[in-house]
Amino acid sequence: MTTAAQKINWLPGEKAVFASRTKLPPSQWCDEHLQLGKGPAKKWRASKAPAVAKAMDLQAMPSVRKSTTAKGVQIGGTVGLGFGFLAWDTVRNGGDNALVALGDEKAANKLISGKLHPMLKHTEPLQDLGGDKPRAQELSGMELANGTTIYTGWARSINTLSSQDCRVVIKEEFSKWNESVGHGSNASAECDARADTYPDTCKIIELSTQGPKGGPLDQSLAEADVIYRYHVVCPHCGDSHEMTFENFTWPDDATPNQIQREKLAGYACPGCGVVWDDFERDLAVQAGDYVSSDPSVTKPVHIGIIIPGWLSLYNSLSKIVARWLRAQGNKTKLMAWHNLYAAESFEEDQGERADWQEVAKRREKYGPIVPARACVLTCAVDVQDDRLEMEVVAWGKGEESWGIHTEIIWGTMTSVHPWQKLDDFLRRKFKHESGAELPIACTCIDTGGHHTKQAYRFVKNKFHRRIYGVKGSSKHAAPLVGRPTTSNLGKIRLFPVGTNAAKEAIMGRIKDIEKHGPGYTHFPEYYDDEYFKQLCAEKVTRKWKGGAIVAIWEKVRARNEAIDLRVYNEAAIALLNPNYDKLLAALERYADTEAADAPLMNVNKKAAGDESAPTAPVKKQKTRKRLRTGGFVKRR
Repeated sequence: MTTAAQKINWLPGEKAVFASRTKLPPSQWCDEHLQLGKGPAKKWRASKAPAVAKAMDLQAMPSVRKSTTAKGVQIGGTVGLGFGFLAWDTVRNGGDNALVALGDEKAANKLISGKLHPMLKHTEPLQDLGGDKPRAQELSGMELANGTTIYTGWARSINTLSSQDCRVVIKEEFSKWNESVGHGSNASAECDARADTYPDTCKIIELSTQGPKGGPLDQSLAEADVIYRYHVVCPHCGDSHEMTFENFTWPDDATPNQIQREKLAGYACPGCGVVWDDFERDLAVQAGDYVSSDPSVTKPVHIGIIIPGWLSLYNSLSKIVARWLRAQGNKTKLMAWHNLYAAESFEEDQGERADWQEVAKRREKYGPIVPARACVLTCAVDVQDDRLEMEVVAWGKGEESWGIHTEIIWGTMTSVHPWQKLDDFLRRKFKHESGAELPIACTCIDTGGHHTKQAYRFVKNKFHRRIYGVKGSSKHAAPLVGRPTTSNLGKIRLFPVGTNAAKEAIMGRIKDIEKHGPGYTHFPEYYDDEYFKQLCAEKVTRKWKGGAIVAIWEKVRARNEAIDLRVYNEAAIALLNPNYDKLLAALERYADTEAADAPLMNVNKKAAGDESAPTAPVKKQKTRKRLRTGGFVKRR
């Protein structure tokens, strides 16, 4: 007599121990199992990221201990090459620790909670390992039932990178990390050292978008045994080749907006010349595969992988071309395009500056009368130890500008005399070609340098005259003019001014706009050489900082007041935001009627008062309810 076999309720960890190892490569395993969230829409599909899927299999080659990937934007590299590969390895080879390292704690929190935790919770094989238990949701370490602990760390904290030995190490955007952390230790090297205990089985996965030429990503790729580049296959002729931007096509007379909106860009196959649209590009990418830079190396230990942004099915050819066209003439945007779409490093800017002698050639015969095309005046004031320096600029349609007048008020800044002279100067009017007299409509005074208290005292109670205190901000992402704050000693409304944004705009106009009209910068013949030397006294370099390309302005000579004055004039016109059409029309009416009894100052107040006020909100005064007086008899 036979008895029925007793059913054993195995624990998840025991199931993992006795289960046979999956023979599926990571791309197929992820295609079957990888879930990045709840629902069908969060299912990872290899067909949606073919270049990433095939790169995952390269990382899984038995000989490979380290892989370095230069990834373009929106290719899904972090999810596929990082978390997808980790999920496959955890199920297949579980029991060893893993480290996911990012640049800082904020990035770690965002990526871990937004992508890694949902993957552990909703990918079925990982659910069996306890990925949905509370302990698995902690940022510092996620313990799974098969013995694997997934640690997270960030480059700015050496302790989070050096606490445990890990067989799998994933370094996300490692080339943007600070070069060193505590005690001069290199964060990337600290991560690599975690895998020293597993010399024959470790997997170190480096992922990053590109940066400056010769940076950490370039250095790591140079150390690789082989470099793998993706070759697409033409759906028309079957030609296999590496896809490059040189073969992109678009109409010469189309604007970037038209190209992107109407999908006008394409890709010409170098084999047959047929121009692909996005659908045919997708077919070519899906049929492609990687080609090694050295086929004789059959068991590479360290591999490099290049995945440009145009291999992503989520990046249209037209968007890539439009971004390229918009980047022309802007070094910062051009660097970003090469890094994010071509997956190429870009020669780091060694510093460029405008040639003062070339800029000085712009001097023209006009002034001090304000030209006809100008309609509004701004003034900037720079406070120095022993003087106040001013420049008045006239503005016209499209922010065409004319330098009108510069002046220096000498004196002891702690006395009232120079400030009284400044107040008199700001009440001055300038003759216009129409015959009208233009007042200074808006003034920005730098309060962030010398004699801050005196500057605060002068600016206070002059808001109604549009005389504003400003303070420069060198933060790379600071807007031209930010919202005002009153958290200063003078309790004035102080406007932060993004000096990088202002200088980019000023130098961009001077260098790129050569014809009179919108954006052109005019200088009068009476501006001396010293003015132009000061205007061109800074050079700009562009570097990777904090995960982005930023412009850094550096002085190359001691005096640079002219460029500072232009910066604050840029802030003044931005705060004023005038209605140029309305002001020009008022000037034309004045010239036609020669109405000397109708001063233009009133016109400016009407036109600029409603539409040129600062963008900052003004608090409304609370009105008190008037209490009734009298006794009970008089109340009604």
